[in-house]
Amino acid sequence: MNPLNNMYKVLSELEDINEDECRGVMSNYDSFVDDVQNKIFIQTFMDQYRNAEKYYMKGNKSGEKKSLIFAVNTIESMSAMSEDLRDENIRDYVTGTWLTSEKLAKRLDELGGVRLR
Repeated sequence: MNPLNNMYKVLSELEDINEDECRGVMSNYDSFVDDVQNKIFIQTFMDQYRNAEKYYMKGNKSGEKKSLIFAVNTIESMSAMSEDLRDENIRDYVTGTWLTSEKLAKRLDELGGVRLR
């Protein structure tokens, strides 16, 4: 089982449990659920970002662009994207520096005029 499947299983188990009972035992139940959901977003982003890196290494700009768009769409719903990426210590595969949403936007622009909101 990959880490993403494990996180989905944890989230599923948490949803099946009575929330009121959990809150009686876990004072931070809601933040725990939020953390699991956040990790799912980050892991999904990472999977797509790694795919984009593979396409970049092969010189396949179309595949890289599609993977980056999917990665950005996955994580776009999170309000603090740059902070989450920095916390994960993700490096930009083009420059080798820390990845930020600005660098993603720049790379997508270089790949064909895609602009992030």
